[in-house]
Amino acid sequence: MLKNKENIFYYLKAFAIFSVICAHITPITENASLISIIISKFYDYFGCLGVGIFFILSGYFFYNNKHSFKEFWKLKLRNISIPWMFIGTIVYVSVFYFNGNLSLINYFLFLLGYGSYLYYLTVLFLLYLLFFHKNAKIEVVGVLLSLISNILTIVFYEKLASFSYINIFNWIIYFMIGMYINQYKLLPRIKEKIKLPYISIIVIILLHLVFDIKLSYFSYFGFITVLLSFLILVSKLYDKKLDNKMVQFIGKNSFSIYLMHMPIAGVVTRICNLFNNGFFLFIRPFITLGITVMIIIIYQKIIKKLKLPSIFYILLGLRKEEK
Repeated sequence: MLKNKENIFYYLKAFAIFSVICAHITPITENASLISIIISKFYDYFGCLGVGIFFILSGYFFYNNKHSFKEFWKLKLRNISIPWMFIGTIVYVSVFYFNGNLSLINYFLFLLGYGSYLYYLTVLFLLYLLFFHKNAKIEVVGVLLSLISNILTIVFYEKLASFSYINIFNWIIYFMIGMYINQYKLLPRIKEKIKLPYISIIVIILLHLVFDIKLSYFSYFGFITVLLSFLILVSKLYDKKLDNKMVQFIGKNSFSIYLMHMPIAGVVTRICNLFNNGFFLFIRPFITLGITVMIIIIYQKIIKKLKLPSIFYILLGLRKEEK
């Protein structure tokens, strides 16, 4: 059962990283067909689930932390900061070199996630700092401030858009939900109480699409949609036989996929836009994920074949293969 419980989280991470990829492959040409517009909107909506789910999972795992402050940050700086800086630098140079926008200030802003996809890591580290010493008063105040911050972001989104993603207060609520689920052992109870099928997630998104209801992390229905999607996934996965090796692999290496996928998504999007076809729009996230996974598999095989030291796993944020 313990092994199966671990696999649940791999499946949730695989779902979340696919959602994140969907959020980054939707730009379409101006003369796109109606079907392309519909697919693009669907991926936009579906892409608004991943980061919230990752923060819920991060809070869930963080609650189990038994390390001292020094030990904890030593592990995080080794396993997160090194690949974050290494791959982030490569992505920054590869993206901005050809635009002629390289600068030290832009580089640091990019790594911190101001205007880039790396905001998740900056916010995550701030959440670790804020809630490291578990304090009920701080947690309650944090949740209240998070609700207020989300409301303000929704109301004044046009003015706050550039700051909304890196604003820690917009994400506290997700992180705390994860901590509470672990603290009160709610996973089995979610299984018992939630009976909606997987298709409910698709139906929710289709309703947003049909009625043109805005769905993003910072919309009136965004938080509810993310939370409901998480609950549905847990209820359907809990106690199931989860033995798909590829899904497990994607879940185990979701951090590396997250770091590496962005330039691949950019190239895939540009190539697929040349065809201006709904089919090529539909397969974009699958191609992006497939290429990223293939690079990781080949890279791991090279490391294993050459018997290279563990630093080569750390550089890409990979989980070392079990013997």
